Amino acid sequence: MSIPLTINGAVFEYPVNFDENWGVDATGWAQAVTNGMLQMSGGSFPLTAEVDFGGSFGIKALYLKSRETNIASTGIVRLANASAGIVWRNGTNTGNLVLTTDAGNNLLFNGTPVAQVTLTNAHIFVGNISNIPTDVALSGDATLANTGALTLNTVNGNVGSFTNASITVNAKGLITAASSGTAPVTSVSGTANQITSTGGTTPVLAIANPLTLPGPVIAGGAIAMNANKITGLANGTTSTDAAAFGQIPVFAAAVQTASQIQTTTTSSTFTAATGQSVTITPVSASHRVKVTVSTQIATGSDRVRLTIKRNAVELSGASGFTDTTSAGATALATTISFSYIDSPATTSATTYQVFFRNNDNTTSITCGSTNFVSVIMAEEIA
Repeated sequence: MSIPLTINGAVFEYPVNFDENWGVDATGWAQAVTNGMLQMSGGSFPLTAEVDFGGSFGIKALYLKSRETNIASTGIVRLANASAGIVWRNGTNTGNLVLTTDAGNNLLFNGTPVAQVTLTNAHIFVGNISNIPTDVALSGDATLANTGALTLNTVNGNVGSFTNASITVNAKGLITAASSGTAPVTSVSGTANQITSTGGTTPVLAIANPLTLPGPVIAGGAIAMNANKITGLANGTTSTDAAAFGQIPVFAAAVQTASQIQTTTTSSTFTAATGQSVTITPVSASHRVKVTVSTQIATGSDRVRLTIKRNAVELSGASGFTDTTSAGATALATTISFSYIDSPATTSATTYQVFFRNNDNTTSITCGSTNFVSVIMAEEIA
């Protein structure tokens, strides 16, 4: 009675002792084994599933090739330049780590170049705009030899000149020896606040612009700014502090209007005095405006009250800024002057206007005169 044997998925009835007519079955099995087995002469043996050699032994071979085209011609593992690379899991087992190459023949680890193969004689590696080490020559004020020696080129400036000088710098940062060029700087003069070279008295230090001071700094004399200015000064907070520009009360702008127009009213409601207005545009909303008025009024037999309005907003209330009363029934004509400091809190054009009124809502009173110049002035206080 034959026994079933499977070769590459096909079942063959292999004969046993005492079977008859077993030639056909034995031949079919032998052919299947021969066609599917790995030959010493090599050949193509497509697998239909992975091969598991167990946990005791592996495969010993001269090299392994990928199935890509144009693979490497030598090496143990031979891949193409467009290969997916050599891949393994990361330390946390959350992703893959890939080793491959780019079009510039750089070895990449997860897309980042690992290293370049060569470096030009006396050159250095410098990271370029893509954060890739790039072969460049040292240039500018120094050159570099392939022995590592750095040579300084000619440098000209307020601290002197030296060409290819071998210099020695002490612990204080002073040049104490030089093989050629100007004499080294050897001392700092505390009395003259200057750095001088050996045997010299003329300062040789040039201060960079801008000058950064770590503080505290104690000045031993006057600082001449010439045509320059100090910027970024903080507001002073004590009597010994410097005052910033914004803390100094100065008139940033001043405008005025002069008029010889006379206005008459019989109303006890404030009435605008024609021609006695001025418009100013503050440069800062934090600035104040001082308004000064000088005008002539005539009271009749009643009293006259004057005020100022800013853009029609009453600044003094119903009482006014000044009050002039006639002597009994005798009319009074006089010159009135007064001023007021306002805080408009704006940088828009602002108009200040003189208004006047009587008390009894009957008596005729006037403000301004054709024979007298009335003036209203607005001054911006920074």
